[in-house]
Amino acid sequence: MISRVIPFIIAVTLALVAGALPTAAQDWQLVWSEEFDVDGLVDESKWSYDVGGGGWGNEELQYYTERRSENVRVEDGHLVIEAISEPFGGRDYTSGRIVTRGKGDWLYGRMEVRAMLPPGLGTWPAIWMLSTDSDYGVGYWPDTGEIDIMEAVGHDPGRTHSSVHTQALNSLNGSNPSNSIAVPDSYTEFHVYVLEWTPTRVTTFVDGEVNLVYERNGATWQRWPFDRPFHLLLNLAVGGTWGGLQGVNPDDFPTKLVVDYVRVYEDAAGPPDVSFTNVSGPVQLEPGAEFSIEAVATDPVSDIESITIYQGDAPLAAALDASTTAVVEDVHPGCYDVRAVAVDSDGWTGTSDVIPVTVGASCGQAPYLMRAHRIPGRIEAEHYDLGGPGVAFTDLSGNNTGGGFREAEAVDIGPSLDVGSGYRIQDVTLREWVEYTAHVEQGGLYRLIGRVTALQDGSFSVSVNGEELPDPFTYT
Repeated sequence: MISRVIPFIIAVTLALVAGALPTAAQDWQLVWSEEFDVDGLVDESKWSYDVGGGGWGNEELQYYTERRSENVRVEDGHLVIEAISEPFGGRDYTSGRIVTRGKGDWLYGRMEVRAMLPPGLGTWPAIWMLSTDSDYGVGYWPDTGEIDIMEAVGHDPGRTHSSVHTQALNSLNGSNPSNSIAVPDSYTEFHVYVLEWTPTRVTTFVDGEVNLVYERNGATWQRWPFDRPFHLLLNLAVGGTWGGLQGVNPDDFPTKLVVDYVRVYEDAAGPPDVSFTNVSGPVQLEPGAEFSIEAVATDPVSDIESITIYQGDAPLAAALDASTTAVVEDVHPGCYDVRAVAVDSDGWTGTSDVIPVTVGASCGQAPYLMRAHRIPGRIEAEHYDLGGPGVAFTDLSGNNTGGGFREAEAVDIGPSLDVGSGYRIQDVTLREWVEYTAHVEQGGLYRLIGRVTALQDGSFSVSVNGEELPDPFTYT
């Protein structure tokens, strides 16, 4: 089938900086905290233990224990995670790894941890976050993402690191974005390690100084899986693929990661409010009429950067402003859902209520974007008709394996990988088809051109009003 290109560019920009960022308009309010003010084992209403050896693929030397105060305890107002040189569970060291998974899960926010790091050759402490229940990719790392607020290794004393891992950018292929900052007394003094995570940016700090900045810039989940809830992890590993690069000195153990507090804040300002000014409920129109709708966005704290009115997943109108109007002439019979989405300067996205628009007496097959495609002109492959399976399309996979556009429908649409980006219909098999409603402006002889990418030669057919054209499209 045809793979088409529209001017919709997906990109990601990475900035690695040490310094200060402009002050944002977030209104951080405390929503969760652990002050470690009761001696004993950790509070299991907030924390769980990850238990086992090997470090889940990191080739670590320790065994993470459960409810063992020698390794994880609260004493004198601090959390202590202690790594000990001792045989246990088939390993030569013991240590602890505690997580908030299922007890503290957040989508965006400010995560703040005050900690003193452990000295010793072979140590690998970490303050980090993993996705709790992501549906991206294969459903586990690296597809689901990782944010390392702080990592340190004993063979590089006095330096702390921050990084992110995604399906496209990760340590397995050596491409994960990372940065480090000198903290010479991190083993003798407490320092504050912070993550500020918004819909468009991941930023880490040490004592208020920026370490890592990773920007979304419109990236898809392969580079930005950070729009799902994540949880916190605190652990002290021994050895491993990074911590053990220069060996492990047993004489440096026992050693401790000490945490003063963990605090989580959320942005009270929240997303912008989006509404329609001239429509408040379902709209009924006659075929051929004009449809006009105005959307406006407000935000008490941040500036509105853009607003877009959508029918389905495709824009009807957009503006780099707080308001915009969509006008569709000669609307085609059918049923359509219209909504508006606004983005503020902090990256928060607000969405209006959905406005149902009915044109004519009933629903059924209808053109995407409410109006028949004009001929002469260009038809984007992903803008096949509304109406569902057996009416507007047949796709044998049963679901959209491309995951790029119109994800609730079965046609396999993914991002185009060539110049110009956009979308394409992919994973095409025999007996699959899509339909488009088109209006030919005037009679005449027309030339049809299809844009196709394929690994081998092939062909596809085109039908007009139920009659197949005599010659198929071939591609080589």
